[in-house]
Amino acid sequence: MSGDPRAIIAERPMSGLQWAVVAICSILNGIEGFDVLAITYVAPSIAEGWHLDKAVVGMLISSGLAGMGIGSILLAPFADRAGRQTALLLSLAMPAIGMALSAMSPNILLLALSRFFSGIGIGLLLAVISTVVAEYSNDRRRALALSLMMVGYPIGAGIGGAGAAMLLQHHDWPSVFWFGAIVTAAMIPAVLFFVPDSVDFHVARGRPDALDRINRLLVRMGHPTTDSVPPPPERQARVPLTTILGPRLIRITVTVSASFVLFISTFYFYIGWLPSLVVDMGFTKAGGASAAVGVTSGGAIGGIVFGLLSRRIGLKRLLILSMILTWIAISLFGHVPRELLLVQVSAFLVGFVMMGAIIGYYSLMAAVFPTDARATGMGFVVGVGRIGAVLAPITAGALMKAGISNASVGAVMALGALASAAVTATLPVTVD
Repeated sequence: MSGDPRAIIAERPMSGLQWAVVAICSILNGIEGFDVLAITYVAPSIAEGWHLDKAVVGMLISSGLAGMGIGSILLAPFADRAGRQTALLLSLAMPAIGMALSAMSPNILLLALSRFFSGIGIGLLLAVISTVVAEYSNDRRRALALSLMMVGYPIGAGIGGAGAAMLLQHHDWPSVFWFGAIVTAAMIPAVLFFVPDSVDFHVARGRPDALDRINRLLVRMGHPTTDSVPPPPERQARVPLTTILGPRLIRITVTVSASFVLFISTFYFYIGWLPSLVVDMGFTKAGGASAAVGVTSGGAIGGIVFGLLSRRIGLKRLLILSMILTWIAISLFGHVPRELLLVQVSAFLVGFVMMGAIIGYYSLMAAVFPTDARATGMGFVVGVGRIGAVLAPITAGALMKAGISNASVGAVMALGALASAAVTATLPVTVD
């Protein structure tokens, strides 16, 4: 059979191998969720054992997020040059090593450095798995596949939190990092055997053996083979970062980056401060934890629903709607009656719409960046978003310290979601 092999992937039903790739990437995203939050699970034990104040603990938490931003921006181009599988293996090896080093760290400096190192790999991981899922999915199921991949984050964070709690009942804090290192390393064989470089990547690279590689992959997926490979797209620059910041893509890159950093500021404010906000309402720490579980549960369900609705409503329209609903839900959260059940339900609804918007972003990025710069573009946007992730909790804390009420701070920080919707509406492409 002749024809563009990318059209074969786009038009034919997804095979077992393609769904296996989605499942593996969802698990990898769950590992990211655990790694990002692992330090928050053990921070009280570390602070008590090493006699650290809150400022130092905050620096320790931020070290991993800073590494993630650098990894997303600087290492993501590696996936567009060396291949998706190679980049995935690197993005697993670095966190596995980093978490092992964290477990063995004898002081705060080495622990912060190990968290930074681990964060670099995690930053690369999210950019690559989003690209891989987008390229292995057909047109009909791409949004759903990306949704299933993204819900791995709240699920992994929830399961990881429960596992960390069990470990800390019987062992010291290094056990949490050892657990993360082992689970991360265990996924390397799965990537080696089940996640080869995609058809899109082989077409974009244009190697002499591309046709043979593509046909072997098509056979593994149960699809018909092809007798020709379209020429690779003309490269606008040798340096991928120059490509996404050049005339061809600069407007898309700037618009999506600005929108993402605005929304992620609202996202990380709510995720980071929710337990404290609930405690300040007069509930126990257990009540704050239960509200956090409500967010992750709502996020998991909302992500799947978003994927199912995106084809019917349209990706861009649904994304903007989710942003507006996130603004409304967080703005109203501080005014919920002081009953725990109502607080939990409110947290669930925030998670539902907020995670839908996050998933929409990754679907959007996969659609607007071309194959030859997809991992680079997604990595850049995710990396810029980490600026919001680092600054939002600090900004909210400063506002609270200035005497502004928690409800008012929530309303102010929720404006990031509304501003993000306005910026997304100006995106110079139509995405269905």
